[in-house]
Amino acid sequence: MAHAIRPYAEPRQQLRTEAPRQRPHDDKYVSVFQSGDASVDLTFRDPILDQSADHFKVGVDELSVSLGSLSMLEYDAVNPSVLLRVKLRGVDGATDAANVDGARNWLMPDGPVGNLEQWRNGFQFSVDRAYTNLNEVLKRFDEISNVVNDYIDDVGLVNPNPLLAGPYFTAAYVLAFPVQAHHFQIMLNANGSIEFRGTRAFWANFVIEVPELKYQQIFFGTAKQYVSLHPTTGAINANPYTVVANDALQTNAFAPVVDGAGIVNIQESAYNRAHQLEHKYAGPANIMNTLDRRVTIEVSCSLPIKNSPMVDHGREAPDFALARFMFHRAYTLETSDAARTLRLHTHDLGAKMLQGPRDRVVFHHLRPQQKIQTLRMRLWARVKTYDAVNDKWGMKTIICPMSKSDYWHARLHFVHKSK
Repeated sequence: MAHAIRPYAEPRQQLRTEAPRQRPHDDKYVSVFQSGDASVDLTFRDPILDQSADHFKVGVDELSVSLGSLSMLEYDAVNPSVLLRVKLRGVDGATDAANVDGARNWLMPDGPVGNLEQWRNGFQFSVDRAYTNLNEVLKRFDEISNVVNDYIDDVGLVNPNPLLAGPYFTAAYVLAFPVQAHHFQIMLNANGSIEFRGTRAFWANFVIEVPELKYQQIFFGTAKQYVSLHPTTGAINANPYTVVANDALQTNAFAPVVDGAGIVNIQESAYNRAHQLEHKYAGPANIMNTLDRRVTIEVSCSLPIKNSPMVDHGREAPDFALARFMFHRAYTLETSDAARTLRLHTHDLGAKMLQGPRDRVVFHHLRPQQKIQTLRMRLWARVKTYDAVNDKWGMKTIICPMSKSDYWHARLHFVHKSK
């Protein structure tokens, strides 16, 4: 059927040939790459912004870090603190007065000639370097366990020279070598708590010491300096020592007294091999929550930010950080019914992207300032602190420690407020 003829021509849709109207591009970006230093000073030939700063808001839309020096444990390489140590229990009633070389008797006897500190250093966890993940800490625990086992197997639990070396092992609890048994192990249990396991021979002759109050709170949630178990019953020996003159420690006898059958079990190699890691003590605290002191990574700059208040432990303070990222760790814990089969997996080793294209950017408003041509950016770390006097945990912000090979990248995004 033919279309009706219309008296007036109708305009037809034509392809659009004129240039589309462009929106003004007022966004500005500043990217920073820095190695070996947490601070960087930037100088620009032209001003960053073509208008006063109060027309813009700014945020960090990219942040990647590779930090091999930000330790989960606070450390001092010159005067390292001691996380824990395995020390000699000592002869019943004896006192750990300083011996010839000034070391306490209970801190292990001298090692071989040329390496006198071998056993003392091997039996303790000194925080003398950066530990960046929990697997490193557990590896050191395993090394200490191996050193203790090697000492018992190679040297035995007998006094090398009681007249010169001092009273180390109670005569009733001696264990001659070789035994070839697994006497001691520091490990993590399924609850994330630190666990000490040992044979009767181990608990009869050694004590675990956590000398600093901070680490006592981390491991046990309370002030507990020593871990000692009764070699026969496995019950907690609450008071292994009595403090005497000059802060020396006098060894207390086990209560109840170890009977003849218990002494035979301590001294028999066959019994130790058949009952390896018989008695155990597990702390109540989950060290995956308590051990890591790192809380956040923060980026600050010298821009005239309209700061908003930040409340830290009940105190309000101005917040000049452009961005703050929680420094959490993702762990996977695998366990089974078999002994010593717990596996801990850390998934974010190496460089980390804390802010990326899929993350929400927090923008900050700026105060008026013309011709911004200089800019200082700095990387901070917020870490946990412990006040031993008041028994309180807190936080402080430090310049992010960095080695020469560490690096970080950040990108600032300036957005015009008209958008």
